[in-house]
Order: sequence, then structure tokens, then C-alpha cells
Amino acid sequence: MKNRILSHKVLSTTLSALLLVAFMIAALPSPGAAAAAPDEPPPNDGAVATRVLERRYQRVLDRSDRQQQILVRVQELIVKADEKLADMKANGKDAASLEAALDELRAAVTSSTAFLNQAESVLATHPGFDADGKVTDIDQARDTLYTVDDLLFESKEVLEHAARAVRRAIHEYRQDITV
Repeated sequence: MKNRILSHKVLSTTLSALLLVAFMIAALPSPGAAAAAPDEPPPNDGAVATRVLERRYQRVLDRSDRQQQILVRVQELIVKADEKLADMKANGKDAASLEAALDELRAAVTSSTAFLNQAESVLATHPGFDADGKVTDIDQARDTLYTVDDLLFESKEVLEHAARAVRRAIHEYRQDITV
């Protein structure tokens, strides 16, 4: 009886950690929300365009930092989930579907990190912006923001897809153990 309670606690902790990863990924802002606020006019030539691009640049920098923090946290949670899955296996539980989802999440973290590194590389050279984030060339600044937005979007999408797979695997596993 005691082993069954302990096994249930291990399973519950593992599933909670995987769900937390999935929800963290889902909480990432969409690129459309960060691209341009609804009260801002679309960038055009002149001072207004410069201010809009500078604000967007700061938001993109913030998005990049948040996404980096989430990736670090997801990697920490994967390590914890691995430990819990090892405990489950030691207790004779079949967690193959959870392991497969976790492997997919690991691959997604690698792919997402690659997209994020590309975005950070573009931000490091900041074409169209000076070191203080001020616009030096409007067309280059727009291209920079579009490029970084696309890369951050891809990074987020890869993680979201894996998070959905983890949620689906957890749901199916819970259904299997309750039957």
C-alpha cells in the first residue's frame, strides 16, 4: 500500500512538472502582439516611424530575453521529469508514451534554441539600429525586426507543438491508469 501511494506521488509530481512546462510554453506572447500595438500607426517615413521602430525593438529584446528564460526553465524541468520517469520505471510503471513526449520536447528545445540563437545573433549586430536602440536606417530597422520576429515566432511554435504533445501524452497516460 505504501509503495502504491509513493508511486502515485511520483507519477503526480512527474505529470505536474510536464504540465508546467507545457503551460510555460503556451504563455509565451504571440509575435503579432509584440510586433505592433493596436494604438500605434504602422511605421512610415519620419519621426513617428522612428519612435515606433525603437519601441518595437525594445519589445523584441524583451521577448528574446523572456524566451531565453523559458528555455532555461524548460531544460531544468526536463531534468526533473527524467528523474521522475526513472523512478516510475523502477516501480514497474510503463511510461513509454511520456518518455516519447519528453524526447520530442528535448528535440524541440534544441530546435527552439537554434532559432533563438539566430535571433540573438541578428539582435547583436542590430542592423538599422545603433548601440542604444535608436534607428539609424528605417528600412534596415524594419527588416531587422521582421527577421527577428520570424525567428522568435519559429522558436515559440516549435516549443508549443512539443508542449501539445506532452499534454496529449499526459492525458492519455492518465486515462490508461484510471481504466
